[in-house]
Amino acid sequence: MRKIILLLLLLIICQYSFAIEFTVKNGKIDNTYKYTSQPDTINIPEGATEWDDFRMGITTLFNSKMNIKVINIPSTLKTFKNIERIYYPNLTNINVNKNNKYYKSYVGCLYNNNYTKLLKVPLKSSYCPSFHDNITSIGKGAFYGCADIKYIELPNNIKVIEDNTFENCENLKEIYIGDKVTKIGKEAFSNCYKLQYIRWSPSVNIIGERAFAGCYNLRIVDIPKSVNSIGEGAFADCDALKYISAPKGLDISKTDYPQNCEITFY
Repeated sequence: MRKIILLLLLLIICQYSFAIEFTVKNGKIDNTYKYTSQPDTINIPEGATEWDDFRMGITTLFNSKMNIKVINIPSTLKTFKNIERIYYPNLTNINVNKNNKYYKSYVGCLYNNNYTKLLKVPLKSSYCPSFHDNITSIGKGAFYGCADIKYIELPNNIKVIEDNTFENCENLKEIYIGDKVTKIGKEAFSNCYKLQYIRWSPSVNIIGERAFAGCYNLRIVDIPKSVNSIGEGAFADCDALKYISAPKGLDISKTDYPQNCEITFY
């Protein structure tokens, strides 16, 4: 009977959330932390003004061991460094204290203070892709590694897709780029292995280096006439690419498209 009671107590304890505990010195997080059991929450403490998840070593050392699902940002945080390098496979929510003047949270995703820039999407966000009405840009690495995304349609008020934004979204098949996007950054869609269809913005001027590198299933690319610059290796390792149409005068010679790819200029 005693063993059964102990077993029940153990099962109850395992249901509780365990958080990583930090200390703050002069507004910065001490480089030490403690936790018990398998923590599922990172609580950045009140008083902290700066956070660098990568410098703390939490992401690189523990993401395979911890079941981190939630990051809670306090009212005092001003600077969140290396946001694009956050990589917790089971992260569902990034919450921000309502009194924080520098960051906001919308459907569990991290934004700047006026919701114009999407900074980070949790890898297991159940609302993704869903955007705030104020959004005009997507930050570097914002969707990095979001393997559950298969289709995404960007709002028309987005103007910039920064570097590495959708890198390693390995199940993304279709992307509809908003009409006002003028720039696609470096490696923005690299290693989106299953990408098959791109609906281009008629306003895009710049396609960055290796923007679509490693998109193995991409077969047809119709580069819009608005493009005047395309970076080196933009189509590197796109082994299935069979056809590219491009505006006359656009130099695509360094994009590393396959040798058997048909090229048409219009």
